[in-house]
Amino acid sequence: MNNNKMEGYVEWTSPSNIATIKYWGKTEDQHPLNPSLSFTLKNSKTITGIKYKRTRNKESSLKVIYDKTENVAFEKRIQEYLHKIKNTLPNISYYDLEINTRNTFPHSTGIASSASAFSALALCLYSIENKIMSEEDLHKVSNLARIGSGSASRSLYPNAALWGKTNLLVESSNIHAIDYTKYLHPIFKTLQNTILIINDEEKKVSSSQGHQIMSKNPFATTRYNQANQNLEKIIPALQTGDFKTYSEILENEALTLHALMMTSMPGYILMKPNTLQSIELINEFKHNTNLPVTYTMDAGPNIHIQYPKIYAKQIISFIDLKLKPLCKNQQIIYDEIGAGPERNV
Repeated sequence: MNNNKMEGYVEWTSPSNIATIKYWGKTEDQHPLNPSLSFTLKNSKTITGIKYKRTRNKESSLKVIYDKTENVAFEKRIQEYLHKIKNTLPNISYYDLEINTRNTFPHSTGIASSASAFSALALCLYSIENKIMSEEDLHKVSNLARIGSGSASRSLYPNAALWGKTNLLVESSNIHAIDYTKYLHPIFKTLQNTILIINDEEKKVSSSQGHQIMSKNPFATTRYNQANQNLEKIIPALQTGDFKTYSEILENEALTLHALMMTSMPGYILMKPNTLQSIELINEFKHNTNLPVTYTMDAGPNIHIQYPKIYAKQIISFIDLKLKPLCKNQQIIYDEIGAGPERNV
């Protein structure tokens, strides 16, 4: 540890990400039961700052403020997280920490708020003790973020990231995600990701609970095989710019994810009536226009509509006319593929 860092302030902005190949099911040590592949977003992000001060012969303290209000629930979760990473960042336990965090989008609604939150937090904590300079350091931060939220491991990289060991990529790992940018066709680097906020209320079943329930799902083994098969199909599509194949796999993954929720014990449904109506309208629009547009969902009711930037004008016109009225208070986030985290202070 740098002993000159007796106190200070560090702040990072880190984005959410949207998985194309979903991970749904994990081991007790937070390893995925199938590899996942995601695109990094630009506008859906978490801004986290930490004021830290070295303690003097006393027990360290923790205070968590979310969106200008002290949040006891978040504080408890972060306290548990700090305990889990104490062997990796042992000096952090000797600091009083005041964490201020906020999102640019609704949290706990299926837009991977834990991904942006824990990646931003991991970056701040790692920065207190280290200077981030190399790809190896990002792998270490990705590992730290993974301990808090599996999907957070993927938010450390620009454009796209893969997390989970697969024979298809020798550098892949269950411990950290890897940068997937070099495998992308240029058209996917212009990908637009418009998010329909069908409902902005906190989910009744969290993603953490969903992963736990998945362990008893009768279709679990079949699902893990399907994920690996879909990954094998999507890799060449991403390399060649085959949007049609990409679209088929993306939608299959989204619907499979929600089918797994419905077939769990107990089963549950996170989609809303307007989710289904929006999907039907998207399918109809795609059929009538032959434009390259597709959709996906994370563990929530909200829909991510994806399309290359060159078709944005026609597709946004359709979204505003037909889909915006189906959103909660007509909320839409016009997002796109982003460059990854940024250090603010």
